[in-house]
Amino acid sequence: MNRFLKTALSMVLVFAIVFSVPVRFSAAVTEEENLPTVYVVGQGVWLENGQGEIIYPSPFNADAEYISNAAKSLSPSFLKGYLTGDYGDYCRELCKAVDPVFASVRLDKNGERKPGESYYPRRTPERMLSNFENSEYKKTGKFGLFDFQFDYDWRIDPFQTADELEEYIDAVLELTGAAKVNLVGRCLGVIETMAYLQRYGTSKINKYLMYCGVLWGTEVCSSPFSGKVKLKPGAIDNFVYAALGGDLLMEIVKDSVSILNRTRGLKLATDFINRVYDDVKEEITPELVMLVYGTMPSFWAMLSAEDYEDAKRLIFSGGREQEYAGLIEKIDNYNDKVRLKSAEILKAAEAEGVKIGNVCKYGSQIIPVTEEPEVNSDMFVSLWSSSLGATAGEFNKPLDESYLSLAGENGTYKYISADHQVDASTCLFPESTWIIKNMEHRDFPECVDREIILPFMRFNGQMTVYDRESAPRFLVYDKASSSLRPLTEENSKTEQVNSGSIFVLLSRLIVNVVKLLINSIKTTQNRGGIFK
Repeated sequence: MNRFLKTALSMVLVFAIVFSVPVRFSAAVTEEENLPTVYVVGQGVWLENGQGEIIYPSPFNADAEYISNAAKSLSPSFLKGYLTGDYGDYCRELCKAVDPVFASVRLDKNGERKPGESYYPRRTPERMLSNFENSEYKKTGKFGLFDFQFDYDWRIDPFQTADELEEYIDAVLELTGAAKVNLVGRCLGVIETMAYLQRYGTSKINKYLMYCGVLWGTEVCSSPFSGKVKLKPGAIDNFVYAALGGDLLMEIVKDSVSILNRTRGLKLATDFINRVYDDVKEEITPELVMLVYGTMPSFWAMLSAEDYEDAKRLIFSGGREQEYAGLIEKIDNYNDKVRLKSAEILKAAEAEGVKIGNVCKYGSQIIPVTEEPEVNSDMFVSLWSSSLGATAGEFNKPLDESYLSLAGENGTYKYISADHQVDASTCLFPESTWIIKNMEHRDFPECVDREIILPFMRFNGQMTVYDRESAPRFLVYDKASSSLRPLTEENSKTEQVNSGSIFVLLSRLIVNVVKLLINSIKTTQNRGGIFK
């Protein structure tokens, strides 16, 4: 869980360098069902600088001294704000504490690498190409999904990444002798590949598949940028119960949060935090966002169309428009050319013969920092966004009966999921969109590659949700066995909700606290006794 939170907070990243074209292999590939796939990953690639030092994950050490110093400066300034209503000192101290954590990967005010700095993905495109001799194609004669994985600096302008991707695709075509490539974009990789399609078109692309994409925005990014953060006690309760691990300590935390929620203690806390946030958001949000990931054009690309202008007004208020003019030019360029025209770009690609697919996930409540945390999601992205338009009820709630009845009348009931929570008929590509329940955003199991993505790439023509019995429109993920199954009414109840009565929660909490104390005593004794 600690690593999960750090990853969610530390959104900082990477640069793909220009490389020389490798020597071409003699085996030409022309069959549509055996073309090379260029796999464009999402956020999270490790970064290293020109000296080979890892800079992401952040080398900053949040040790006991740092935490102690931060607490010493933040506590009195927060108390002052609480007593006087002026949180200015607290905001300044908070920014000082955050500043060094992201310093190594922060871009400049133009959204570019700082002068003299060189950053590389740990696995550069050049290195990935050099590994072709050990690829699946060399072993089996069929291209695998990861023979040509494209790692890149996912902080920078998506159009700059698109230029580098074009060079990479040219190198893959030269290396393999293929006429075209298939293209996969995962998470942020969908944004990068869409920038590529907008700038370079489809002449080199045979198939294009989006995988849990953030093309229409991720609420977890949109809300902090636009000042629309709101904590709701019920949403926090649901999220903590589903997200925290299952060991004894986490069970105690989960039940404690649920008890606080049911006794209104959690509401008192969230109401207080929301009031403070409303008081300070116009002052603190611009500073914090720019210290963390606001200088990165790619993260601006992850905002929804609805929140983009609001975020610009908030973050660049108070004369910052000139200060960040270079960055604003980049993010406006992406907004105008891709975000606002995404459906048009995809439909044009389809008309030009590109076979398009989409794989998305649901069954989790989104991280509860948004004004509407009840949406059905993969924890990071709402299903509506990742599926490009699916109609979904709130998390763990079916669509209303009137909606389902109308679907039966108009012939779209076949698009309704077995749990009655999703209608796929409203997706941009309803016949080639696969929707997986009970799979979180950061889960990328091999079963999805095996059952959906690789068959999609090797299918002769456009594969749809009707072409493979094992891969219909709706599936459910079993994490224990790492397998996919068609979603049915019997296996669709997978949501994790802490539904026990307060008496049950209290009883379980007491039992678990006693168990934890016993385990602690046993551990101490095993180390040589309590009084050693």
